[in-house]
Amino acid sequence: MTMIGAAAHTRFKSSVTFSGLLNALDGVASSEERIIFMTTNHYDRLDPALIRPGRVDIHEILDDAHGEQAERLFRKFYGSSALSRGIVGGVDEREPGQLGLGGVVKDRVWREGEEVLPDEVVVELGQQVRETIERMRAEGKSVSMASLQGLFIRNGAREASGLVEGLCRPTATGE
Repeated sequence: MTMIGAAAHTRFKSSVTFSGLLNALDGVASSEERIIFMTTNHYDRLDPALIRPGRVDIHEILDDAHGEQAERLFRKFYGSSALSRGIVGGVDEREPGQLGLGGVVKDRVWREGEEVLPDEVVVELGQQVRETIERMRAEGKSVSMASLQGLFIRNGAREASGLVEGLCRPTATGE
């Protein structure tokens, strides 16, 4: 019996050439008035011809969670519709015109057995999540927004706020 090494199974050969990719993006056969999203985990390895001005007009970094982002996500998951709209204690914290379609926002759906918390408690727990994320970033650790969302889907507010630190991992750059 002959064993084939794992490396032989992990090689991938594409029939698309770099020249073919560039022609598809902006060559003679390409179409106008379109939006193309390209993603990479290794921006520094991209060929300058691929990301030159005129071919790629906007470069955005979708980075790991920052404290303020994590807090807003937490409040969206666990707060009332008023809190989601930015209303805390009867005060609308948003800019005018941010109410949404027709000014109507439906109340959230509670999971079976979930503890319904007053908005003030959600705000307090959200601030704890923010502080945890900021502290972890200062220690060179981070967490993705997707990981936080998964945590919030699977847990109630009190449990999730206590589990955020455990999701954080050392960053590749040691930020």
